[in-house]
Parts: sequence; C-alpha cells; structure tokens
Amino acid sequence: MQLEIERGAIKRENDEAQLAELNKELAELSGQRDGFKARWESERQLVERINSAKDRSRRSSEASQAEREGDFGKVAESAMAASRRPRRNWRPPRTSC
Repeated sequence: MQLEIERGAIKRENDEAQLAELNKELAELSGQRDGFKARWESERQLVERINSAKDRSRRSSEASQAEREGDFGKVAESAMAASRRPRRNWRPPRTSC
C-alpha cells in the first residue's frame, strides 16, 4: 500500500528510473503475496477436510456407542443429521415429461 502511494508521487515527479524500480519491486511483492495466499488457501482447505473427517468419525463413534447402549432414538438422530448434510456435486434427479 505504501509503495503504491510512493508510485503515485513518483509519477507526478516524472522520475522514470525510480518509477521502473518501484514497479519491479511492486511486481515481486505482488507475486509473493499471491504465493502466500495460494498456500494459505490450500492449507485452509486441508484443515477443513481434516476437521470434517474428525467430525464424521466422532458422530460415527457416538452412533455406535448409542446403538450398543440401546439408545436407538439417538442412533436415528445421528442418521438424520448425516442425511441433512449437503452433498458435493449432488443434483436432483431428472424427471421425464
């Protein structure tokens, strides 16, 4: 942000050499930022997948425990909760007219 403000000031001064140097530095920093953002995004998605797997595992073990204890109401609630989760790439069936 600060460098972009400097670039505006240098443009007004018409210092082409300094402007070219500043543009080069801005391009390098922008590339670094994009790389960091891509890495952050991939790590964030990995954490989400891990948390989702942990949640499924926890729900499955809770349902198994409830079934062993004979708490079939809790087992049914667990099954209903699993069926309410949105599915990826799910499309409603086509109806033929």
